[in-house]
Amino acid sequence: MKVQLILVMLFVSIFAIAQNENHKIENHWFNLTNKNGKLVLFERCDAEIPQIIIDPEKREMTMKYGNEDAIFKINNTTYISDKELNINIIYSIFGRPQETTVKVIFIDIEKRITKWSFTLIDGKTVLENEYLMVSEAKSKNYKTIKQPCLECWPKEICDSINKIKK
Repeated sequence: MKVQLILVMLFVSIFAIAQNENHKIENHWFNLTNKNGKLVLFERCDAEIPQIIIDPEKREMTMKYGNEDAIFKINNTTYISDKELNINIIYSIFGRPQETTVKVIFIDIEKRITKWSFTLIDGKTVLENEYLMVSEAKSKNYKTIKQPCLECWPKEICDSINKIKK
């Protein structure tokens, strides 16, 4: 009976560890965009694909918006449930430090698709942010689509860029 009890406890512990690993937050995420009903990595012609990078040692979260970065200090992280995580950050984009909560909701745990949402406020200015993200490891399962140059720049500039690439 003792052996059976020990085995049951061992299996429960292994199962709990596997569950925790499945919900662990990775350090590098890429923005997914819906194009023609399919999720893709969309590389704009004037910027790279937006990303979120977490540095646990520095306790920082970097938002790469494509052509600029914003670095936030992580206060703490709280698991709300097996599908939801809150990351409390300090930001000072508008001059004075403020705190907000980044809500991370796992939409598809196996595919590592998450929704990241947070609000930045400065007086009357409110910036709502919501991103559909995929972990770096799973991002390789998505097609990268590059935005046509002419959607961002005049034809002369695009012609010059194309000559340089050749």
